[in-house]
Amino acid sequence: MAKVRKSSKGNREFWCHIRLTEQEHKLLKEKLSSTTFQKVSEYARSALFDKPITVLTRDRSMDEFMWVLIGLRGDLLAISKNFNQVVKKVNSIPKTDPNIWVPYSLEMQGELLKRIAEIQKKIDVFSNKWLQ
Repeated sequence: MAKVRKSSKGNREFWCHIRLTEQEHKLLKEKLSSTTFQKVSEYARSALFDKPITVLTRDRSMDEFMWVLIGLRGDLLAISKNFNQVVKKVNSIPKTDPNIWVPYSLEMQGELLKRIAEIQKKIDVFSNKWLQ
């Protein structure tokens, strides 16, 4: 039996050693990896003392949506950089001839608005699918 020391901080002073087979150890690691616990000891205490164990779940229906959003975000970033360059050039043109960049600026604005509309449509499709 282990010695009992008084602990004012509530520290854990006792050890509980167990031996596992290779299969049991793999199963323990699998179960641990599917929870929010970082340490085996936290998981074991929760399991032993009937405390709640939060299991991580992955919503695979959102994977496709996330990949689409990542691609669209890259497209928007590229378009917004080009648009920002156009705005800087328009602002640097002498006031005598500001019409040089206006057509290009309008074209970039149209492309940006078109991509935003595409993103909105895709978000609507995925949100309708997900909310059903």
